[in-house]
Amino acid sequence: MADYNVTVSLGGVGATATSGVYNVLDYGAAKDGSTDDTAAVQAAVDAATTGGGGTVWFPSGTYAIEDGITNIDSSGIVIAGDSATITWTSTTSSEYLFTFSEVSSTAGTLSAAVTRGDNAISTAATISAGDLVSIESGDSFYTNVGDGRDNKAGEMFVLEQGSLYLAAPAIFSYDDAHAIEVITPNIKSGVRGLRIVGSGSDNGTGAIWAEGCTGFFVEGCQIEEVNIGVSIKKTFESRIAGNVFSGIDTIGSGYAVAIHVNNYGAIVSNNVADRVRHFATTTAESGVSRSTFITGNIVTRSRFAAIDTHVQGYNTTISNNHISDSLTGVQVRGPHCVVSGNVLTNCHMFPYPSEYDGDSSKSSQSPILTNELGYMNLTVKDNVIIGDDAIGDISGTTLYGTGIDIRGGANSATPVFTADYINIEGNVVKTADNVGGITLYTPEGVTWIYVHGNNVDRAPYNGVRVYTSSGTNTYVSVSNNILGSSARASNYSINIADATTADICGNTETGPTITRVLALDTVATANLRGNLGFEGMTASLTDVTTFNNWDDDVVADTVTFTPATAPTPAEGMVYYDSSANKLLVYNGSAWETITSST
Repeated sequence: MADYNVTVSLGGVGATATSGVYNVLDYGAAKDGSTDDTAAVQAAVDAATTGGGGTVWFPSGTYAIEDGITNIDSSGIVIAGDSATITWTSTTSSEYLFTFSEVSSTAGTLSAAVTRGDNAISTAATISAGDLVSIESGDSFYTNVGDGRDNKAGEMFVLEQGSLYLAAPAIFSYDDAHAIEVITPNIKSGVRGLRIVGSGSDNGTGAIWAEGCTGFFVEGCQIEEVNIGVSIKKTFESRIAGNVFSGIDTIGSGYAVAIHVNNYGAIVSNNVADRVRHFATTTAESGVSRSTFITGNIVTRSRFAAIDTHVQGYNTTISNNHISDSLTGVQVRGPHCVVSGNVLTNCHMFPYPSEYDGDSSKSSQSPILTNELGYMNLTVKDNVIIGDDAIGDISGTTLYGTGIDIRGGANSATPVFTADYINIEGNVVKTADNVGGITLYTPEGVTWIYVHGNNVDRAPYNGVRVYTSSGTNTYVSVSNNILGSSARASNYSINIADATTADICGNTETGPTITRVLALDTVATANLRGNLGFEGMTASLTDVTTFNNWDDDVVADTVTFTPATAPTPAEGMVYYDSSANKLLVYNGSAWETITSST
């Protein structure tokens, strides 16, 4: 019986197969908070499974469970309660209170190779309508040069109307005879309305595990003091919504929601979390989870990144979350992701000052951070980042960081994805004194980079900085931003390096004490147009081939060209000679005076 709606009046009602409700009291649960009710609950679950589904009902009270409840492998089994608390006291590592699994699965192989972008597969395995096809771990696509973490191809194939056509194109390529798993999924099972309290020990135990499920859900639960709250693996359109997580902050794991390999279309929404190590993360290295939506959640006091998509988090959308008082708000490590409409307050601080041990990783963080493959085809849009000047240090160590910090990691595996674009648009970055600005530092050249329409207030270093550790960015546009940069030595309002073309247009610099407005290094063509607040300030140009200064963009005669020989001015370039109080234009061979003042 799928998604059965239970009301409070069901408490204490006897269970029958025809009613579809299996009351744990009728199977011997003591409900006294001390007697081990494991056997009674397992018996109720087994009866629901034999009966073809139904609701395993916990009336109001406290239930002690010492061992995991397993074999929840029939569709439509809902574990639910009315003001019921379960104390989960297992000390067995990696054991979960409730483990949901597929109805059945069969190993098979592909009968023809699959190329990235294909929308069909061939296999001799029997596949029925509604089945899921998991492509098992394949070739490495990202191996972190720093820590050696090896991320492998693998994904969940969702078939279109039961045929062998895929609902979405393949992310990776796979050889003929590559291993697959055909899953008959557990459909519309889940947990609703329970309070689950773990032991608080760092022993690897979790509350809820689901694997091989379609439409799995966890709703309206309160989950506390466990190592992992909810884990999903090889699921389609799972939903974790409206729950409260707290005290999931152990060093060993500490995930409120762990999205393991080969999920498709998971939704994590409208949850509340406090004191977690990570609130939501894509994890494990043997396949990717695709099209995950993390939206509308409220997170406070996260030890590390509140939301952290590891490399396996392909095409993840992180939107409209409110995150505060955490070490990092959002960290993106997977390609093709969107970070949009989030509010991040004081997400540059380690939230447990008494535990600070001098580790620099706890004092130099950024509210929005990317790493590994997170810079690839990324959009960061309409986020609000706020820092509090009162939080300037931790245990006497000054906090540092960048408001939006886009970077990547060196990859020793054969690349699969191409860095086509990065779009940073419409964000508000109002930061503390030592944390702020927008930096893009990629490990390779990107085809298109747009930094557009952002408001950066009191950036302590560069207002906007774009550069790469290897290669050249093809096109960089820094336009229509409002920048309140500082006068800190060696930093600029806009700093761009390693670009074929750089357009700097329509920006406004409002910093009251800044004197250095622009730095360009190894740029073939740079175009300035329609910027305000640049007048009378210093620019530094190093290895700039063509520098076009259009319209009313006037850079002072204190411009420093490095090397000493300046590039040939472009015809029509405007230049203000402050010593003579003259406005000049370059006619293609010489400077001409176009106006003067007395």
